[in-house]
Amino acid sequence: MSRPRRTESAFGASGATTMRKQLFQELLESVKEMKAIERGAMKPARKNTAAEVLGPERAALIEARRKTGLSQAQFATLLDVSARTLQDWEQGRRQPTGAARTLIRMAAKYPKEVLSVTREHTKRAPAKRRRVAAL
Repeated sequence: MSRPRRTESAFGASGATTMRKQLFQELLESVKEMKAIERGAMKPARKNTAAEVLGPERAALIEARRKTGLSQAQFATLLDVSARTLQDWEQGRRQPTGAARTLIRMAAKYPKEVLSVTREHTKRAPAKRRRVAAL
């Protein structure tokens, strides 16, 4: 039994062409449906919520940050965590715990109040942390 040449698929040359045409037609139909949904001529088959796609914890975090109107860096400062930690939470690599989780819930439910309290707190200049040289 001979091996198929690299230019041929395991289905043979005509099988690969037929498969590509079929996939192209399916893709074209999907694009047409998308355009019809955008025009309002068709309803989407299903509508996913952020919680369904991202999970409830990540969706709540992103929604809380959106409601406060803060950037990632600003929201991280509000939570007293690094911007990298916040990014890890939003990307689902890590999950907030303890006080951060509670503050996120509060920010989602009461964004104006959380912002006003934290702004009052940050008006007082925090003491700078100094590195202690190793002896």
